[in-house]
Amino acid sequence: MGLSPNKLEGFYNQRATCENLIAQGKGQVGWAGMLTQHFWTNDALFQLGLLAYNLLVWFKRRFLPQGEQGKEVETLRSWFIHTAGQIIHTSRQWFLDLGADYPWKET
Repeated sequence: MGLSPNKLEGFYNQRATCENLIAQGKGQVGWAGMLTQHFWTNDALFQLGLLAYNLLVWFKRRFLPQGEQGKEVETLRSWFIHTAGQIIHTSRQWFLDLGADYPWKET
């Protein structure tokens, strides 16, 4: 290839980043296989998954602290979606009671 060691390392780091993004998409976003037998339906589903992933990346960059932006999809899903809580109805009002250790309870 004829590259210096520093350029060679930079080349493979870019490749590793791309491979990590593909692995994350396949394992955590659902790009692993064809969901239907129709090409255009699969294309639309893939495009929706890609849009969801891009929105998640935007959310991480916009709203999470700098140290938390490297979290994976599954971690964020467990933080924001798979959160134990209780829906309570009292005095003609509905409340969502989250656990005491939920980090974003006040927001």
